[in-house]
Amino acid sequence: MSKIKKTIAVILLIAVLLALILLPAYVDDLIAYSSPTERRENRNETFKGIITVWHVVRFKPYRGSVGNWLKRIASKLEKRHFGVYFSVDSMSEERAGERIANGEQPDIISFPAGAFNHSALKPLDPSLIDITADRFGLIPEKALPYAASCRLLLTRAGKPEDVQAEAEAAKTASLEAFKLGRADRCIADARITGDLIRASDSGKTAPFDVYAFEESTELVQFIGITKTAADAKLAYAYEFISLMLSDTMQRELCSLGLFPLFLDGGLEYEERFLQDAYDMLKKDIIWQHIRENDPANGN
Repeated sequence: MSKIKKTIAVILLIAVLLALILLPAYVDDLIAYSSPTERRENRNETFKGIITVWHVVRFKPYRGSVGNWLKRIASKLEKRHFGVYFSVDSMSEERAGERIANGEQPDIISFPAGAFNHSALKPLDPSLIDITADRFGLIPEKALPYAASCRLLLTRAGKPEDVQAEAEAAKTASLEAFKLGRADRCIADARITGDLIRASDSGKTAPFDVYAFEESTELVQFIGITKTAADAKLAYAYEFISLMLSDTMQRELCSLGLFPLFLDGGLEYEERFLQDAYDMLKKDIIWQHIRENDPANGN
């Protein structure tokens, strides 16, 4: 056999192998999207196009994990609705402000407490308001809290006699100095703490202890629908938010080092400090800040 024929044979063999690998997944998708139920749903879509979701973050570590969590929610809904797509974009508060100043607005916005004026949001569907009122004892008209974090005391000086006093003193310490071993204590949110623990485990920074000290938190993330969102998109936006608040998706927040706001008791974290923090915050149903203190809660 000539070299050319051998080459052609090898190419054909590779093509056949790739087809055998990829074809089952393609056929499964084709069957799923060709089912009678799916075809009926396709005919009943009231909107086809893109629904934009902004995830506005105050702390950089939130950007990847929660942004990806929101993308998983979007992917689930895109499989349910033919021709409906969710574009999830994570960004800092500063970047969101720049885009709004340039005339851009998302359809759905996830934002930290105080970062977005509620007067720019639509009133929520009554069913979403009801479940939030049952949970928190308040009637939010335009934005729902869906996740929270906390600040923690990090120290290399051993367990302090008074954790609260030590935490107060640590508030002036530099996180960067602590990372470099130039400070014995600092305050960090739960996600940064997790990053530092992994760095310590791999020998990149010195070991340290972690203690919970807060009984309330302003590190709360909200979700809302902007006034500029077209009415045809609302049913899909409500479905997106409802899925965010489902047990399945809320439970995933635990693995991200965050506190879900729509799960009842019984949560257990592997890290002792997260469990302590969660138990402390739950005494106030986390969320005195939600009830009283969001400076962006304008009407």
